[in-house]
Amino acid sequence: MSWRVGIFCVSAFAAVTIAPVTQASLDDALAKFRAAVVRELKPGAKPPNDNRASQLAMLLARLQTDLDHQYWKEAAAQLNYFGDQERSPEMLELIHELRLEILKQSEALENAIIARIDATIKEAGQACSGARHPTAVDEAFRRLSELRPAEGLKSERLQAAYQKLNGAILFVARWQDYLMKSSAGTPKEAADVLQSILNDTKLYPMVDRSQLLERQNALKPSLPSEKASDEQAQTAAALVEATHSLEDLDELCEKLARFVGNDKKINALIQEIGILRNGYDEYRTGLYGAAFDHTVARSRSRADEQVQLLPLQQQLLFKLLPVYLNVDPSLIDASAANPSDCLLGLVKRARESHDWRLALRALETLQLIVYRLGPPPPWLAADIAGYSSLIAAINAETAGLQEQAADAYKKAFDSTGENLPFEWIAEKLKTLKLAKSVSSKAKKPRTR
Repeated sequence: MSWRVGIFCVSAFAAVTIAPVTQASLDDALAKFRAAVVRELKPGAKPPNDNRASQLAMLLARLQTDLDHQYWKEAAAQLNYFGDQERSPEMLELIHELRLEILKQSEALENAIIARIDATIKEAGQACSGARHPTAVDEAFRRLSELRPAEGLKSERLQAAYQKLNGAILFVARWQDYLMKSSAGTPKEAADVLQSILNDTKLYPMVDRSQLLERQNALKPSLPSEKASDEQAQTAAALVEATHSLEDLDELCEKLARFVGNDKKINALIQEIGILRNGYDEYRTGLYGAAFDHTVARSRSRADEQVQLLPLQQQLLFKLLPVYLNVDPSLIDASAANPSDCLLGLVKRARESHDWRLALRALETLQLIVYRLGPPPPWLAADIAGYSSLIAAINAETAGLQEQAADAYKKAFDSTGENLPFEWIAEKLKTLKLAKSVSSKAKKPRTR
């Protein structure tokens, strides 16, 4: 029901209208379909045990309700369902014609909504470009905000349009902040807001980048001199080191915005923080795969520029590992000194519980995280290959393929890895060898 309410609210607040020709075509198609249904309902038209006529009557009633409320996709779905059941060529043609007209209505409504969003964004952009005082963009912000949709499912086209709208609203809000600080005689703070606008990819560009840079350049005399770059770098690093929780990343980014400039070291650190914040936002919204990739795929800056961030990066990684490995969070030692110790500890626990698949996943994750940019060390490659053979052996043994199982166990036993359960594998090989010997004796024919 939320989807229906969402579409109805969108059409109401946007005050969009459908072209008269499109509406007339729909009315004509609906009238023809209604006439055909009425003919089906005439007494004696069908045997009493045939409920097709009553089903068509129900369809007509539901369609009328859906169309009255502009539930276009619901109406189309009803026609699809009944079209699959219908066998009459005449009725199938009428259903097809009516469905096409309904889809045209839905598309026309979406086009009208998107057109209004685009037009309002364009007007707001012009208002921002010419504004010199924060009150000059009040009306633009109000008109954009009025176009926000109600909750509910939307088509991909509308989702893209509303994402653009949200980016525009955020831009106008930040632009008004810039104008407020500029009017208040705090040019440094105004420059910080401009830089944050330039850095934020979530904003829709309401003002040309050249104008942003021009206004930023006009504020440069009030910005710190290059002589203070070393002090700024130390201050930025100190702010990062003083941040102990992922919840404080947004506040940290705001504090560091004023340090963005020509110093490559500071910029690299701020870029790393932005990647980490994006990853944490994705984690909180359930986008675990993207969050894991953001956390593991760190930027290529030098290690000494990243050291301040390691505790925060490790916090997020330890939050993601239970989801990535599909294990209970209690199995992840969040107090470990580093990801390598944490994952090797998990391998040890997996060995103790004979969970060989978990041990393999932990080793593969260790390779992905710690040795992402280069080849793994020989011991890790051997461990991964050994556990792969061990699992293959277990699968073969379960399937009753004793020879294949013995070969795979032997391959695992011959591995040069450091974390394989060699004693357990040896016992398995002995058991299989004994079973094979007993089987051979049982098959040997007796002599009299």
